[in-house]
Amino acid sequence: MDEKLIWDFFLSKINNTYGVAGLMGNLYVESRLKSTYLQSSYAKNLGMTGEEYTKAVDNGSYKDFITDKAGYGLAQWTFWSRKEQLYNFAKEQKVSIGDLHMQLNFLWNELQGYKTVVDALCIATSVREASDVVATKYEKPEHQDEKYLLNRAKYGAVYYGIFAYMSESGDEIMKAEVIADDGKTVNFRSGPDPSRSILARIPLMTEIEVIDKGEEWSMASYEGKTGYIMTKFLKFKEEPASVEFIKVERKKLEEIYSMLGDILHA
Repeated sequence: MDEKLIWDFFLSKINNTYGVAGLMGNLYVESRLKSTYLQSSYAKNLGMTGEEYTKAVDNGSYKDFITDKAGYGLAQWTFWSRKEQLYNFAKEQKVSIGDLHMQLNFLWNELQGYKTVVDALCIATSVREASDVVATKYEKPEHQDEKYLLNRAKYGAVYYGIFAYMSESGDEIMKAEVIADDGKTVNFRSGPDPSRSILARIPLMTEIEVIDKGEEWSMASYEGKTGYIMTKFLKFKEEPASVEFIKVERKKLEEIYSMLGDILHA
């Protein structure tokens, strides 16, 4: 689920479930949490789906990405300077303009210019509080009346209900030691693929925090950056009982997610 990946990414940055839920509710309203989402009115005018638009931008056959004023991606970047920065960031990372991992990192980098928003997300004591801050000080939609703001907060509340229980039950963080048969470092990449850019080279025997353990790649945090490392290069410490508890509860949470699907994806 991309939603879980997005939740884990922002939780590793914000460390506050209310803040993450408030942010995700807003992003859902903007893009349905789809990194290739193209503003519906422009999709109709251009005669392209979000996927087709993404492909055309990537291969160079569509050249007006920066100036066309079409909302695009997770945060529906629209203004030319923001779209130009997104485009250049994707090129630097050597990935598609619609790459989810790239957009998450770009969005987090962009939020550093909104210190009051980030600070508020880190200390919010309710989903509504966090959601309102994102809506009024970052997204700044045309409509900011009570009904509109409440709608955004409701989506955030749904994500809080789906994921916060899992996150808060696992109050012990998974940690692992970086290992390898040879060499002195292991590559820490921007995405789960050997072609993705290297964020850092982690020295062997370094202990890092693991956000999501995968079969081939694991999402981890190192020196304030969130990225990916091959799981075979990690030696995990004994998992706490709370982690086992979460594994048991995961199926129940996925059942809840399925039941709420009609609400989220209507």
